[in-house]
Amino acid sequence: MKIVYLVFLMLSINNLTYADDFMKNKPVETLKVAEIFADHMVLQRNQAINVWGKAPKTSDIKVILSLSNNNYVSAKTSTDNNGQWQLNLPPQIAGGPYQLVIENLSDESVESTVINDVMIGDIWLASGQSNMEWKLAWQVNNWQEEVANSDLPHIRFFEINNNFSITPKTDIEATGWRVANPKVTGDFSAVAWHFAKRLHLEKNIPVAIIDSTWGGTPAEAWTSLPALQQVEGYQTIASDLLNNPLPWQQKIKDNALLEKKKYALIASEKGYANGKILAADYDDSTWQKVQLPTKENKPLSDIAWLRKKFELDTTPQEAVLNFGELRQLAKIFINGELAYEKGWQDFPDNIKIPKQLLKQGNNTLVIRLINDWDNQAFIGKTDQFSLNYDDRILELSGNWRYSNDIEAKLPKITRFSWVSGALFNAMIKPITPMPIKGVIWYQGESNVGQWSLYAELFQALIKDWRQQWHQTDLPFMFVQLSSFLPRKDKPVESDWAQLRAAQTAALALKNTGMAVTLDIGNAKDIHPRNKQDVGERLWLAAKHVAYGEQVAYSGPMMKAVKPTTIAGKSGLLISYFHHEGGLKTKLENHIKGFALAEHAGNYVNAKAEIQGDTIFVYSDKIENPRFVRYGWADNSDANLYNSADLPAVPFQYQQP
Repeated sequence: MKIVYLVFLMLSINNLTYADDFMKNKPVETLKVAEIFADHMVLQRNQAINVWGKAPKTSDIKVILSLSNNNYVSAKTSTDNNGQWQLNLPPQIAGGPYQLVIENLSDESVESTVINDVMIGDIWLASGQSNMEWKLAWQVNNWQEEVANSDLPHIRFFEINNNFSITPKTDIEATGWRVANPKVTGDFSAVAWHFAKRLHLEKNIPVAIIDSTWGGTPAEAWTSLPALQQVEGYQTIASDLLNNPLPWQQKIKDNALLEKKKYALIASEKGYANGKILAADYDDSTWQKVQLPTKENKPLSDIAWLRKKFELDTTPQEAVLNFGELRQLAKIFINGELAYEKGWQDFPDNIKIPKQLLKQGNNTLVIRLINDWDNQAFIGKTDQFSLNYDDRILELSGNWRYSNDIEAKLPKITRFSWVSGALFNAMIKPITPMPIKGVIWYQGESNVGQWSLYAELFQALIKDWRQQWHQTDLPFMFVQLSSFLPRKDKPVESDWAQLRAAQTAALALKNTGMAVTLDIGNAKDIHPRNKQDVGERLWLAAKHVAYGEQVAYSGPMMKAVKPTTIAGKSGLLISYFHHEGGLKTKLENHIKGFALAEHAGNYVNAKAEIQGDTIFVYSDKIENPRFVRYGWADNSDANLYNSADLPAVPFQYQQP
């Protein structure tokens, strides 16, 4: 976790810079090229190659791309009054490795920058929140085998550092290009990796992923302020940010100092460095008594310390702790020794206790628990709060000792990275001069509470990015949200279903494709660990939309609904698009996920039968069905597929 804490501290320091770009109007003394131009980079094939940077005023700049067989292409330009320069090289076909040379011809010694191992292929921007950010090594399915077999040097990744700004920046902060191999691939976006691997292996061309992601962020933060001025619900704040930047800059500066203090406290070991609080004889008699597991209306706050003593009549040979939930950073100590450390990306069902930490007789369990998201920590779930050792179960629920006064209280911070336009300005705008093949996007969880605004917002984002890249047909593939939260036996209203419907609405825009993932969610984990199917479904969509191949790229999608009677049963007959090879179920023989209603809101679970390329939906409880839903739930058991094993798109429909 020290690495995670360090990242947050670095972000806090970085966020103290808010100007458009502190170098923009400041003369530079040497030749500079944009951060994205570095060794091992990939340039987009079949499009003009745009190169840009800075140099002293009145400089003459030459860029040379050395190709194979002593061939090369070049272009010249001069800096403007601010020292900015930009030029285009002619489009090239896929290939490499090549060399890119940038020269300042005005310098007496011809100052130059040389970029080696340059490939030409397809560049895809991967963006969104944590499900796109999620790394292979963060324990996704089959990650170790994926990493071990990742020696594919024509796949390159470029990750943009988390940063935000209320005004547009001209360059990004990043750690350079990385070539896929087992030493580094574990740190690649898992979804993007599976997408890139399929693309590379099938097309046999170099592939680049530009990773611009930030966990927990809403779509409006990734959209430009001028675009948001036209979107319902965002006009006021967008206009205020554009017209009154100085007060916002001061708020952000003050908040950054609090954020720096907060993560320094989280990273500190002062609370337990001397070992006293971990010792069996530590006096916790003045601590509060709390009942665990916690409840949603009774969180633990700030840096929560918990202690419990228990006895064992034997020394366990094997033991695991089962807490059900630790939200979200935790250190667990047993008899004074660190037994387990949880990061925010970990969701352990069982925590294996190292041998010899537990002993016969008295034992002491101490937990340091922090939720750095909102300072409200939770631990445990009903019937999942025990120490399981050998063939026995020791229940841990009940009375614990608790204190949040051992260490200083955590400052309350504002997530200005969520502010409208803030991530677009710092993590998207600076790379828009770089031609790309397309976008893969996985985001929406943070907008579920504002689902009614999302359809217009998301389509505005897509249009905005296309305008920013000057690519009106820029392919845009996106992931529909997975199932999440406990499954309900009866139909109920669902914000998650509404957000999925808002995502589906974006398919009305040309050159878009959607990967449905309703079937691979996890009720307990908002981050499903099956990233392979997500990446491969995105690839199928891109294969059709961006590469023009006639393949099955979508699951069945509702085409039309009409009332009908079959065998004396009144119901609705649903016809489908994208039912390649016919409709089928998975896991069970009967169709799940349909609900019917005669009046709005009065839905009941319905039966459904496959009738060729249609589905007949009916219920003995509904005489005159007018409303039908499929997969309409936070967490749905819907199981309709086509022969390509692609899941049907959730929908709701009202008969006129």
